[in-house]
Amino acid sequence: MFRTVITAGVIALPLVTAAPALAGPGTVSCSFPCTIVGQTLNNYAGLPAATIGGPNGYAAFIPNTIGNYGALPSTTLGNYATFLPTTLDNYANLPGTTLGNYAAFPGTTASNYANLPSTTLHNVFPGLH
Repeated sequence: MFRTVITAGVIALPLVTAAPALAGPGTVSCSFPCTIVGQTLNNYAGLPAATIGGPNGYAAFIPNTIGNYGALPSTTLGNYATFLPTTLDNYANLPGTTLGNYAAFPGTTASNYANLPSTTLHNVFPGLH
């Protein structure tokens, strides 16, 4: 077990030390722990401004809420105005659609059974044409 740990360390050490250089273009100012600490401190420093400002911050909460309540009646009426005709159309088309589906059922079923071997082969061996 001790040899495994040493071997893993010997293999991993060059990767860990080369990681900042492999990360991409730009200058690398510090290594992994230093970057996390710096990013965490920056995020904490920016937290009050991000909480108060921004499109979804506390400052925008009241105008967004008022705007949403203001748009609620027209949005609701618009949804209901679309809902009723769509529902009536769907009910009016139901018998014809149902009869069409029943009429197409035997042909569709026969076609699906006829295509089953080739479809199965294509799905199992996608590169085979």
